[in-house]
Amino acid sequence: MKDKDLIITVIEKYENAQEISAGIPEIEGGRSSLKRGVKHRVSSFLEDIIGAYISDILGSDYFILVDYSFRFKKEKSQFRPDIAVVEKKSKMILRFVEVKDSANPFRWNAEKQENRSIKYVDDRKLRLDKFRNGTLRAKGKDYKVHRNAAMDLVLFSDRLFSEEKLKKLKIHCEKSNFQLHILLKGYHPNTKNGKMSSDELISKIMRDDTDEIYCAKSLRKSIESIKDLT
Repeated sequence: MKDKDLIITVIEKYENAQEISAGIPEIEGGRSSLKRGVKHRVSSFLEDIIGAYISDILGSDYFILVDYSFRFKKEKSQFRPDIAVVEKKSKMILRFVEVKDSANPFRWNAEKQENRSIKYVDDRKLRLDKFRNGTLRAKGKDYKVHRNAAMDLVLFSDRLFSEEKLKKLKIHCEKSNFQLHILLKGYHPNTKNGKMSSDELISKIMRDDTDEIYCAKSLRKSIESIKDLT
């Protein structure tokens, strides 16, 4: 899977979902009687397509666990990362990947000016620090967590991030040893007047490739580094 194909595939998923509730011109009468209050989310699909993208990069020596619930030792609480990358031979977790798809991924609390993205990263860092060199259990199987296991945070879009908030998140991720990847800059398919033609979208993706954080290439580079742990 090519880098730009990853993004285009997700864009098409959003557009297909919106066509159903917005009214498909080809169908007589469209869907004018169908109204949707909450914007479409394709989070599960995005997790799957990024999992497939990671699998294509790493090959058959690794497998990808999507949306698995893990338990650490005898703790009652569960940890459910969006994606866990496991080496087949050792059954060792080498990387966790968290995926945020919506235009408002961390549910900003405008009234309190609470930056929940920072709290989210802090929570994941605490868990990762605790799990390293430990064992997680899921679906009756044990998985050792590599002592140098890391985490990637993938944002589908930065549309609702101010320059100040995005800069703060970048710095915080770096301090926490997280890799931050943003696939689309200033654009989300759920937003009004946000729909682009295929040519415009491809042009935008290629232009953003000049900024290492705004492209699938940064995610590819990070995933390729997993092989250095084995």
